[in-house]
Amino acid sequence: MLVVSEAFVPLLHWREVSVRRELRQELTRLERFLLEMALALDTVDAEEFEELVSLPRSVLAGGMSRLVAGGAVRLLAEGRFQVVAEVAARFLQQEAVVHQVTSTADFALLPRSGDLLAVSAEKGRSWLRELERTRLVPATNAPVPRDLWGERSMAYLARRVWEGTFAGNDTDIATVSEVQDDPPLLSPKGSQNGKGRQRETGVCPAYRCRAEIRRGRSGNQTVHAVLHGQSKRGSAKKEQRVDAEVEVDLTGAVGLVQSWLELCNALDDPATRRAAWHEVGPATRFGGAEPSAQRRSHSAWDFLVTGSAARAISEEGRALTQPVGLAIVGEEAVVELLCRFVPADEEARALFALDGALAALLGSDSPIDEFDAICSQARTGLAAPTPHLSGDMVRERVWRLGYYRLAYALREREDFPRD
Repeated sequence: MLVVSEAFVPLLHWREVSVRRELRQELTRLERFLLEMALALDTVDAEEFEELVSLPRSVLAGGMSRLVAGGAVRLLAEGRFQVVAEVAARFLQQEAVVHQVTSTADFALLPRSGDLLAVSAEKGRSWLRELERTRLVPATNAPVPRDLWGERSMAYLARRVWEGTFAGNDTDIATVSEVQDDPPLLSPKGSQNGKGRQRETGVCPAYRCRAEIRRGRSGNQTVHAVLHGQSKRGSAKKEQRVDAEVEVDLTGAVGLVQSWLELCNALDDPATRRAAWHEVGPATRFGGAEPSAQRRSHSAWDFLVTGSAARAISEEGRALTQPVGLAIVGEEAVVELLCRFVPADEEARALFALDGALAALLGSDSPIDEFDAICSQARTGLAAPTPHLSGDMVRERVWRLGYYRLAYALREREDFPRD
């Protein structure tokens, strides 16, 4: 969908935060039967169970163990259980035993976009662990929204988890444990106001980043990113800094991705579109209006070019069928667009057909044997007569664009007929 060649990503993170996880385990047939029985009778004891189903009492104890742990039934006495109707009904509806266990989790917050990610530890190590191990130095400190300035870390995480406004690949977190000595979410930094007085503002570390956003077959977006910069090595007395990179998974950071995608809308503005055409179009000026641009995808645009524009581009030694890269530079990111030329009139279509034949020859395993067929196919759809696309013109175009090995191969039979 999009390539982000450079960006600043403000980032806060917490490792091994104390949480409660909600584990789901599918109900067995016995557990389903025991829940239905308990809802009907309110209480179940071993004698009734043995009398009703003719099974040993040990089966009841085994079948009730996960239901007791999940809170669907209470153990009143040895062999006697009471149903918790609301929980039992929910388990039957969800067809699963749901209970909570104490655990830890890693969190990453992108404060400027508001994205909170729960980062799972694959093979015992999350990318946040790798970020700590690498000791990557932030590129700068970034100001963050004012509404975060007075927040406390664990209280903030607990509220976001309770609201369900977090993403990431660690999805079974139910609650975050709050602590007494809860540290501030942000590190304050002094700055001068208009009267020369110091005031505290909230800032956080920001890292240099490059990223790719991809869309899967199911429509979900994945964000593979790389944080890069200087890494601290050695002790404090003999500290060294070396270049380092850390691969991170920002999948689920919807706000961040949206800010990047919005940069791709820059060509909707006529002034920006003209500036883009001055970059990707011909260096020489020619008569006629600048071409219109149409979006083909999130990061791809088509420029409709007339015959005069196509001719000017061709004379610069550029293939009309070759896409052109364009960088859109925003305040916090640089995104890459792919621009393609599209013919707008008959003269332009003839020139595009010529370069289309060249592209087909370059992609052919047997360009000499397929030369006539490729030229014929390129003429399809052009207005008759078509003197624009003779074999000699194709060979001349191959030579002008510098594909000399192909040019020699196409003339070999003609130049060396005896061989």
